[in-house]
Amino acid sequence: MIYSEKQNLVWWVKYLFLLIFGGIILGVILSPQDPETPFWVAPFLILLGILFFFIFINFRILEIKVQGRFLEFGFGIIKKKILRSDIVSCEESSITFWRYGGIGIRLGMDGTVCYNTRFGKGVRIKVKNKKRDYVLTSDNPQALCQALKAGL
Repeated sequence: MIYSEKQNLVWWVKYLFLLIFGGIILGVILSPQDPETPFWVAPFLILLGILFFFIFINFRILEIKVQGRFLEFGFGIIKKKILRSDIVSCEESSITFWRYGGIGIRLGMDGTVCYNTRFGKGVRIKVKNKKRDYVLTSDNPQALCQALKAGL
């Protein structure tokens, strides 16, 4: 392994998920007590809670690995694997709310695809024969770019 980095989801998004999940649990508990509530509300809220739980589990950590001939990055079961020899350039980039509109896997206003867990420092990676560049959250953009160029 040449380089490895894990980016945890920013704290306020974790609390937002917790708040939403708490609201769903409260709805499941309170909906059967109201005779006016349709029968399908509690099962729907349970399914919604399960969906939110799996989304949270999958997207809470962004993993970036430079290993052998490949760059691999992604959230949980959603991974992208790129040959290092196909990488044309790697440069520091700034990840802003105004460009990407949120956290997760985002399509940027500039045409990039961003994998982020927070706003701030990152890297922009241009790949041969791809229309879109990739932008990744990184605590150490210089080390990531150096690792991508090492041994090529």
